[in-house]
Amino acid sequence: MPSIWAETLAIFIKELSTEWRSRQGLLAGGLFSVVAVVAMAFAGVNARPTPTLQAGMFTIVLLFAACITLPRVFLIEDEQRTLDLLRLLARPEAAFLGKYGACKLQIIVTATILSCLYVFLSGVSITIPWMLVAALAVESVTLAATLSIVGVLVSGARNRWVLAAAVGLPLLLPQTTLSIGALRFAFGEGTQTAALQNLSGLGLFAIAMTSFGPALANAMWKLER
Repeated sequence: MPSIWAETLAIFIKELSTEWRSRQGLLAGGLFSVVAVVAMAFAGVNARPTPTLQAGMFTIVLLFAACITLPRVFLIEDEQRTLDLLRLLARPEAAFLGKYGACKLQIIVTATILSCLYVFLSGVSITIPWMLVAALAVESVTLAATLSIVGVLVSGARNRWVLAAAVGLPLLLPQTTLSIGALRFAFGEGTQTAALQNLSGLGLFAIAMTSFGPALANAMWKLER
């Protein structure tokens, strides 16, 4: 039997190739994100928002882009009725880790592109560049981990997209607040101590979700059999 890491890599490559062929999630998330960034940039032309408000607006754009694209990675088997095939290809833990890896790559690329576009269009001043990079990286991983958990929880449900929003709200709200607290310092407001505390909170949130995910996937798959 292949090792769990070999199965994880196989699922990771499968998910990337599937998303690249269909491009439905990428196009939907990309279109929404670009429109939202442009709208927010033009909204602040005459009155530049404060760094905290800019951090909040960018975090919300990234959050909605993730919500549009990432849960689909876990729900595509439900839509295509291929969950039994996935069970044959890999163990639940490997399937979760492979899909989670694909989610991380997607949201990191999305965050990089959106941050460049937002800074270019809005003219926001980046006072602490390293904090911006760190906050985007940790927030991207946290979003991927949280929405992967959401995808596992709503898998097999009848109204899974509506349920995903309901399940995701209590998990996404605290990390959104932490992300804003870290980004506002990168944009020139707040203290380094507070920013590092928010960044540490995001990191611990990501670790908790990542550690819990494989066990949850294993339990949920057993319930669906």
